[in-house]
Amino acid sequence: MLGYSFFAAARTFGLQYAQTAYHLPHTSATGMLGLLGIGALAGVWSGGKLGDRLPERGHLKGRVWVGTAFFWVTVFLFFFGFYFQILWLSIVLFIMSAFSLGVVNPPLDAARLDIVHPVLWGRAESVRTIFRNLGESLAPIGFGWLVGILGNGATGLRNGFLMMLIPLAIAGSLSLITIKTYLPDVAAATAYREKTMNREKQQNQ
Repeated sequence: MLGYSFFAAARTFGLQYAQTAYHLPHTSATGMLGLLGIGALAGVWSGGKLGDRLPERGHLKGRVWVGTAFFWVTVFLFFFGFYFQILWLSIVLFIMSAFSLGVVNPPLDAARLDIVHPVLWGRAESVRTIFRNLGESLAPIGFGWLVGILGNGATGLRNGFLMMLIPLAIAGSLSLITIKTYLPDVAAATAYREKTMNREKQQNQ
């Protein structure tokens, strides 16, 4: 949810930031955001492949580790992207940041399904979708309010984005807790799944 919220705020205010901070014309600023979008899509594809490859090679916590690590990578890359005011360097860091944030979601989404019984997948996805939509709808409003407090112009937008990195860091910290509970939760879900299947087989016999 926090990753989607950051993306929503970036989509809404990223164009304005690019124009005010780097004095780019509308066309160039739009192109810059397009590059970030391509980076994010590449990250989503890579995150899905990496999140599957690690468990295949015996790293059972690989999906959670990928999501956790790239949360923190995203925070650091975005921080330095906003810290440096050199256009070409910021663009490179922002593209890398978008890629990194895109990597986060697929392995964590897959890990979430690992610990939920298939019978409950529909309800689990409903809850996830509700929180995702809430995050995407409220993030621009909250970000605009935050910028209004921090100040107008490029400085206010930059400080607002830096403040938005705090929830991403919190998400990365919470993921560290998940690393400890992931395998026991997977084992519990697998045992319950096998118990349910055995019960169904006995009923069908």
